Amino acid sequence: QDRGDNADAPPGFRVMCLLRCSSTLILFIFSSSGARAGQWRTVTFGGWGALMAGHVGVDFFLATLSTRHHYAHGRFYWEIPYTRKLLVFDTRTEDFSSLSTPRGHYQMVFVEAMEGRLGMFSRSIEDDGKHLLYDILQDNGDGTKEWRREDVISVPYKYHYDIIGVAGGCLLLHGNVDNPESPEFHFSSYSLDLQTMKLKWFRGTQSLYFSPHTHLYEGFSPSLSPPTI
Repeated sequence: QDRGDNADAPPGFRVMCLLRCSSTLILFIFSSSGARAGQWRTVTFGGWGALMAGHVGVDFFLATLSTRHHYAHGRFYWEIPYTRKLLVFDTRTEDFSSLSTPRGHYQMVFVEAMEGRLGMFSRSIEDDGKHLLYDILQDNGDGTKEWRREDVISVPYKYHYDIIGVAGGCLLLHGNVDNPESPEFHFSSYSLDLQTMKLKWFRGTQSLYFSPHTHLYEGFSPSLSPPTI
C-alpha cells in the first residue's frame, strides 16, 4: 500500500515487474494513486553488467527474485548468487543500487534496525553452527558504509540450525538434531524474539525431510508482517 506524503489519503498500491535486457535491468512500475496514477513507468539500472562481471548464475538469480528478496525501511534487497552483493531498490526514490555483504556469511536475513539502519542475521562458514551473528550496517559519515558486529547469539547445542526467515518480529529457525538416534524430535522449529533475543520452541517433527522453501511464520503471515526490530 502507498499513501504518498498524505497519511489521510486513501491507500493505493504499486505493481512492479523486473526485466533483464542484455546488461540492463528494467523495472516496470504501475501506481494506482499519485501524479501518474493508472500509468506504467520504467526505472532502469545500467550497472547490472558491471555488477555481474566475471560471475555466473545470472539466470538463476532472476528466476529466484520472488523468493529470495528482503524488505526493510522502504527498500527491497535481492541476494545475488555467487557474489557478496545485494541488489537494492529504494521504493521512495525509485533508484537501484548495490550493497556488499561480509565475507564468509551465509543464510542471511535482513531486518529493520533502530534509527533507520539495516540489520542482518546470518551464519558464518567458520562457526560450528551453534551461533547466530547479528550485524548492523553503519554509516561512516564519509560516504562509505560497513557492517559492524552487534551481537553473537548462542542456540541450544543439540541442533544444527538453518535460518528460515523473519516475520512477526521473530527470526525463524529450523533445527536438525545432532544425534539421529535420539528419541527427541529429529527436527524442531524455533522463533527468536528480535526484541528480547529469547529463543522459543514452537514446532517439532520426526520427519526426515524439510523443504528449504517451507514458509513458517508467527503471528500474521509474512506479507502482513514487516521484519522490524
